[in-house]
Amino acid sequence: MKRLQNFFTQRKILIYFLVAIAAPCFALLFLAFRGIQNDHALIEKQNRTQAEGIGKEIIAAVESHLDSIEKSFFSGITVNPQQIFEIFSDTSLARLSINKPLVSGVFFVNSSGKICILDHHLQYLPNGALRLPESVIPAFEKTLLDEGEKFEFRKNNLLQALKFYSKIEYKIISQNGKIQLFNNIARLQKRTGLQKEAMHTYRTMMRVQDGQYIGQFLPAELVALKELSQLSFQQNNYRETVDTIITIFKGIIDRRWLMDERSYTFILDKTSTLISDLVDLKRSDLYESLILANFLEQRIKELQTHTETLIAFKENADELINSRLSENQYFEKNRSYRFEQAIAGSTKLISIYRDSSGFFFCMLLDPMLLSRDYVIPKLMQSLGNSKWTWKLEDSREQLIAQSDTVLSASFLAGLNFSAGLPKWSLDLYSEPSSMMQSFLISGRSIYVYIFILIVIVLTFGIVFTLQAMNHQLEINHAKSNFIDSVSHDFKSPLTSIRQMVEMLYLERVPDPFRKKEYYLSIQRQSEHLTKLVNNVIDFSKLDKGKRRFDFQLTNMSKFFKSIEEELNDKNLNEVVQMRFQVSNDLPKVKLDQEGMRQVLYNLVDNAIKYSGDSKFVDIEVHTSTNRLEIVVQDYGVGISDFEKSKIFEKYYRSKSQQSGRIKGSGIGLNIVKEIVSAHNGKVSIQSQSGMGSRFIVDLPLHQN
Repeated sequence: MKRLQNFFTQRKILIYFLVAIAAPCFALLFLAFRGIQNDHALIEKQNRTQAEGIGKEIIAAVESHLDSIEKSFFSGITVNPQQIFEIFSDTSLARLSINKPLVSGVFFVNSSGKICILDHHLQYLPNGALRLPESVIPAFEKTLLDEGEKFEFRKNNLLQALKFYSKIEYKIISQNGKIQLFNNIARLQKRTGLQKEAMHTYRTMMRVQDGQYIGQFLPAELVALKELSQLSFQQNNYRETVDTIITIFKGIIDRRWLMDERSYTFILDKTSTLISDLVDLKRSDLYESLILANFLEQRIKELQTHTETLIAFKENADELINSRLSENQYFEKNRSYRFEQAIAGSTKLISIYRDSSGFFFCMLLDPMLLSRDYVIPKLMQSLGNSKWTWKLEDSREQLIAQSDTVLSASFLAGLNFSAGLPKWSLDLYSEPSSMMQSFLISGRSIYVYIFILIVIVLTFGIVFTLQAMNHQLEINHAKSNFIDSVSHDFKSPLTSIRQMVEMLYLERVPDPFRKKEYYLSIQRQSEHLTKLVNNVIDFSKLDKGKRRFDFQLTNMSKFFKSIEEELNDKNLNEVVQMRFQVSNDLPKVKLDQEGMRQVLYNLVDNAIKYSGDSKFVDIEVHTSTNRLEIVVQDYGVGISDFEKSKIFEKYYRSKSQQSGRIKGSGIGLNIVKEIVSAHNGKVSIQSQSGMGSRFIVDLPLHQN
């Protein structure tokens, strides 16, 4: 009947609260919310305007960057397009191009309307475009070399040819003649199985060569390197093989040799085959060198693709460029004009400049390098620390780059790059602005006061309402706190153990002393975790009456001496010093050693926790009139008279301000009470707030 009456009383209180307090508060809340919505829309509009302004600044900065490149490049041109070949060399233009990585090609339009390309960006020249000085060998030397070739090719007498070349070696004086002679000798040595001698000859040829070519298009030095790599591989000298190939790859990347497409392809085919053979060997000692070789090979392929793009442009751009040049309204003297164009599957930005003489000069600009080296860093600099994220796309809506969190944001503004720039679009996003931003917007402080008033009224109403159900909530809260505390107490040592084990496993702790400290800490955390688990298990068993005690006659002096040693070893809080006073003539007592050990541990742990600014915890053990007394004394925060009667209850924790900050589950002292009771003893407390606490365990000396 009483429970039913309490139910109706609580229900009546809730109804009164809703009618008298909650309804007006919600009305005020609705009015305030409508005003906040308007301010929220204003914030969104301001964000959009500000984002569009930043986007326009970035696009303007990109255009200014390109203008500066064009100005510095075109102002340095000194050559005359009427005096150059369709594929030409120019040191000053090459140097300008090196300093401007964005420039991927340089072109001139000659008087006949043909496109002339600077060879600096080419890995090789189109077949037929390579113009080399004529390789002149004096007639006398040419006659001697032809005579040796008769023995080799007509009479097929290789040894006789080799012997003949050796005799005439001192008669060959010209540089071109020497290169031809050494190449013939090395070739014969290879054919006759004299591989070491052939390698020596090729090395000699490398020393005497001075940019000479063999045949019409193969650089003598490159031929010697290729042959040396193959010969060293045949002799199982794999280290020299891969080192030679790396030298070849680096020379090709640095444009050390000028070749046409046939020669370039021939050399790469030979070296790539050797690389594949070396990889198949699976030699661990070659691993790092092969990684470098593969990296260089990939770089060569990238440059080769770029070369193919430039040559394709050269072959097909005459009509394109001349059609643009016919649109004279675009071109003012000493001004540049830019447009985007697809070339051989890739997109380039073409810049055309007309100088004061009326000649047209062109640059190919790489949009991808522009985005990587300038646009993306500019976006990260301008928007990296702001509330906005971004996404950059090309004209086909293919993603170029984006910030990390763009997928979780909402669209804010979109801008297209202006004419003369790549056909990109820049989309800006922002995290949806919270109502709190509108809540605190300048000039709307009335909403703040409204919400403060609502919070105050609702708080008093809730407190008034919950008083009727306070007792049940306290019980539920105590159980919830117990679960949270136990979870936290388990989580802390587990987290520490996991982190230290991970550091040790990943070998991030090279110092052996540090490792020892980690192992010791893991041991201590494990022991602490074991104690927590035992506490929870014992609490559960005691609560259900299933705890079994093993009473044995125990030498109390030795027992407490061992406990003293264990507590000192496990005392991680070095600020608190434990002082033991144990009589040496303690009698033997029949008790459960594990249970009594747990009593001591829990009392000492409790004393350390609540010791406050005190430096000491005292443990005393003595006998008195057939009783054994164990006293644990701290000098810390103490316990109020009101809480003394509750301190041994399940889940109870002190409500004082000083104690509230101390972690605990509220079961330790309850376990102490139950274990002591099982020994026919009792536990009591003497304490005052701010004066420390004295826990006294009283056990009978003689019991069945």
